[in-house]
Amino acid sequence: MALNDSQTRQVKRYLAGSGAESRMVRGDLLDHICSMVEECMDGGATFEAALAVAAGQLPPRRVKYIERLTLKLMYMETTFKPRTVFWAMLPWLLMLSRFFVLDGVEIPWLSPLVKARFVPLLAMILMFVQGGVGWRRNWPRWTFPVLGMVLWCVYWVTYWIIRSGMHKGNWVALGVCLAIVVGILLLNLSVKPLRSIGRQVWDDPWLALFAISPLLVLVLPGLLPGPGGIAHCLGKTVSAWNLIPSSIVLLSFAWGFYRFLTAPDRRGRVVPLVLSLALITIVPRAWTLFVQPHIG
Repeated sequence: MALNDSQTRQVKRYLAGSGAESRMVRGDLLDHICSMVEECMDGGATFEAALAVAAGQLPPRRVKYIERLTLKLMYMETTFKPRTVFWAMLPWLLMLSRFFVLDGVEIPWLSPLVKARFVPLLAMILMFVQGGVGWRRNWPRWTFPVLGMVLWCVYWVTYWIIRSGMHKGNWVALGVCLAIVVGILLLNLSVKPLRSIGRQVWDDPWLALFAISPLLVLVLPGLLPGPGGIAHCLGKTVSAWNLIPSSIVLLSFAWGFYRFLTAPDRRGRVVPLVLSLALITIVPRAWTLFVQPHIG
């Protein structure tokens, strides 16, 4: 006996109440539970009794277990161990420290060469390593911010080529980028990684925001009215006081990043990420407008 639309909606509500968040997993489980209910109804049971039997065989805890196991087998896990999260976060903390801390705070024992070259270079190396891991393992979600950086690099390389032409330096930069891309592609000569990106974003659209979140940290503070640029809101005045807003920015980013990769439910992932980006947007600009003039 096929279920009608009202009965199918009740099954969907049961799945939603069980905590299953993946569209793909919910779709598969919906077909499975509907088949179980129809089989019971064919034996003479009412819809309510058949749904209760199906719910007894697939209680919410088991539904969540099936979801976690399915996503893990497809490299689509939503939660990770703290050491994995720290490894994923490290290059972004280095890059953001370069703009928000090293530019705005005078550190006598740290040479300008280290600040301007070594820290960004180390961050970029770690990002490319993560990109290789992501391509090799079909882009687990902790590697998604690398995709945002790839888009950013493509934009800037294109911008500088258009602006300054193809002189020797740009040819070298383009050659290095192409060599790295070819090296990463050789790790996995298939379209599975690209399909994995599309499947994961379709399953959880908030992944797109997570992918570009490190870049938003650099862009958002410059969007509000007032003096300063993208990440130079703090760097225009070198002062030890800048450690206060810089620390708030870095801790906010780390908190949102960590929660997105460790929270067991979607609300616990998305709300901290959005709140952290809001703090990152407001704090540097508020500091330059209301605090910095009084301590400068």
